[in-house]
Amino acid sequence: VSRGLGDVYKRQVIKSKLMDYQAEKGIRASITNEGEQLDKDNQDNAITNDKTFIASVLLYVIAIVAISAVTIIECLINRRDYAIFIINGISRKAVYSIILIKNLILILVSALAAWLYCQWETFGKIIVQTAGEYGNELNYTAKIMAHCIYVPLIIAAEVVIMTVISCIVPVVYLHGKGLIDLMKK
Repeated sequence: VSRGLGDVYKRQVIKSKLMDYQAEKGIRASITNEGEQLDKDNQDNAITNDKTFIASVLLYVIAIVAISAVTIIECLINRRDYAIFIINGISRKAVYSIILIKNLILILVSALAAWLYCQWETFGKIIVQTAGEYGNELNYTAKIMAHCIYVPLIIAAEVVIMTVISCIVPVVYLHGKGLIDLMKK
């Protein structure tokens, strides 16, 4: 404990000498603890403090809810068609596959459009070719890594998650219903 108090005392002495020196010479100087400053910067720049990230997550959740609602309504509207498919000999697995493919195409097309828009907004064109247009090589490499590698991986993960979520309710609904229930108006 005395060592900690000694360190505080030494800092106080150094601060007072520095303040006296700067007052004498008419200059301004200060002492900062770099470790504390880095900790503060890390806390300030944490991803949970990023409003854009939080907004993106919120929009993603809204998109999942919207697509799930659309697929549920579509399943309810087309349940008679699915029953007719099953009556005519198409297996339930094939009907589930139809639902999966429809949802996958819907989500994949919108994800591709979002990525292409992101490319256009970031680079001014869809296919990026030269680094000279973006200032320096480091800036170009960072943008290429983010928008041409990481963003497609994130979008691919989102496509898988959204496809699974959007297919769960219709498949469970159809699986639990008999043909007579599906044919009712």
